[in-house]
Amino acid sequence: MDDALHTDIIKLGRRYDSICYIDGDFKTTNSILLSNIINDLYDFKKRGTILDLGSGQGLPLMTFTRMGFKAYGIEENKKMTKQSIVLMDKILKEFKWQYNAPEVKCANYFDKNFGESIFKDGQKMSDMDFYYVFAYDAPGDEHLNSVRKLVKSIAKPSSYFLSISWDYGDPSTELQKVSDIIIS
Repeated sequence: MDDALHTDIIKLGRRYDSICYIDGDFKTTNSILLSNIINDLYDFKKRGTILDLGSGQGLPLMTFTRMGFKAYGIEENKKMTKQSIVLMDKILKEFKWQYNAPEVKCANYFDKNFGESIFKDGQKMSDMDFYYVFAYDAPGDEHLNSVRKLVKSIAKPSSYFLSISWDYGDPSTELQKVSDIIIS
């Protein structure tokens, strides 16, 4: 693995680390989440566009950007969308990264015409190379299955879907071609 990339992402995770609690139980930290992203995508030679469905603070978007992806985010919460844009600009300056900040759009990815949506630079939601979601539930739960179904319905079959989910314990990571997604 590229030592500079690894060092940058570890610094990012530690600098903006937070512990996530769901229903009073420990779930994960940003450091763990960002490390999993690197591990899953680093050896994957293909780079291109990636869409983070529910991009939150934007830390995974910054990780994707640092790894060489053209990253986009969708966040349903308008306030979080604005905060993430400010935070990503701050990270670029703080770490002196020479990248363009990912574009984040406030939208609900379960809206009927979501796949037709277009970012400012003309990139369509339905024409990404990778789709990513982080879910606070087990891999078989309703939300993650709904996202799988959405991605399968809008994405080109050659795209990839990366999901990281937490139940109570270790993360579950899945990287698969959209054409191989099985809807349960």
